[in-house]
Amino acid sequence: MKIAVLIQCHKNAKQINLLLNKLNHPDIDCYLHIDKKAYFEEQIVHRKNVFVLPEEKRVSVEWAKISQVDATINLLLASTSGGGV
Repeated sequence: MKIAVLIQCHKNAKQINLLLNKLNHPDIDCYLHIDKKAYFEEQIVHRKNVFVLPEEKRVSVEWAKISQVDATINLLLASTSGGGV
């Protein structure tokens, strides 16, 4: 059974990479939404089971605003398309 882990992040690439390393398993796919205001995508570990949403799917997220829902929907759509982000 495949598991999709959806992660919204906005800072601390080192911590995100630690999490991705712990989740590194053939049955786990990790989908990342990096806040549009953040600029650390190149620091994220790249593997065949790690999918970073492209720039056009990234949202400038504000706490307790609809933008959090928008980012989540983009992650869900990416995960249901089988990694085609």
